[in-house]
Amino acid sequence: MDQRPWQITGGTALLEGALRPADIALAAGTVAATPSPGARRIDARGLLVLPGLVDLHGDAHERGLQPRPGIGFPAAMAVRDTAAQLLASGITTAFLGVTLSWEPGLRSLESWRALMAALEAARPELALDLRVHLRFEADNLDALDDALSDIATGRVHLLGFNDHTPPILARMDDPKQVAKYAGRAGLSAEDFRALIGRVAARRDAVPEARARLAAAAAKAGLPMLSHDDATLADRAL
Repeated sequence: MDQRPWQITGGTALLEGALRPADIALAAGTVAATPSPGARRIDARGLLVLPGLVDLHGDAHERGLQPRPGIGFPAAMAVRDTAAQLLASGITTAFLGVTLSWEPGLRSLESWRALMAALEAARPELALDLRVHLRFEADNLDALDDALSDIATGRVHLLGFNDHTPPILARMDDPKQVAKYAGRAGLSAEDFRALIGRVAARRDAVPEARARLAAAAAKAGLPMLSHDDATLADRAL
C-alpha cells in the first residue's frame, strides 16, 4: 500500500457534523494534522473528500473466479480484478464473502484454499484492505477442521453461518434450478441430486459443528453473522 504523504486541497469534507471546505493531509496511511514537506498534492476543487467505504459482505469475486459455468480463472487473477473493482467503487476495506460449501467447484474446499493463498500473496501489494468473511455452509462437515484451523490462525476476519441445503433440496424438482446448481459445482444433474441427498442425510451432526465454529470464533474474537434467518429462533441458533 502506498504510504507516501499526500495533501488533498480545495475539497469539501464532513467536519464536526457539517460539510465544509477543507484541506486534508495524509501521512503514513493516516490523516495528519499538517502536511508533510514534499507531499504530493491532489486538486479536489468541486469534489467531496470522503473516507473509504467498508463492505462487509461482497461476493463479486466469484465472478472473477468463475464468470460462467465451466469457465474458471486463477485465484490470483480474480483477487487483483476484484481489488480494482472495489477501489473504483470507493471501497477501501472489504470482507470478501467466501462461501465454503459441500459443493465441489466454485465453493469447494479446494477453491477456498486457493483463494486464501492468493489473498496472502497479494495483500502486500494491494492498495486496499482485503479481509475474509467466511460463509460456512452448515452441512459442510468435511471442511470443518479446515475452517477451525483458519479461524485459529487469523486467516478469517468475520464468520457467517449459512444454511442453503433446505432451499436447495426444495428446488430439486425444478430442472432449471438443478442445472444452475450442477453447473456451478461442475457436476451432472444426476450427480448433484445424489450429492445433496448424501449431504442431507448427515443433518443431525450440524448443530455440534455449528457450536464448535461459534466457540472458535468467540475465542478468536471474531464477529459472527447469520444468513437468511426466517425466525428469531433461527437467529438464536
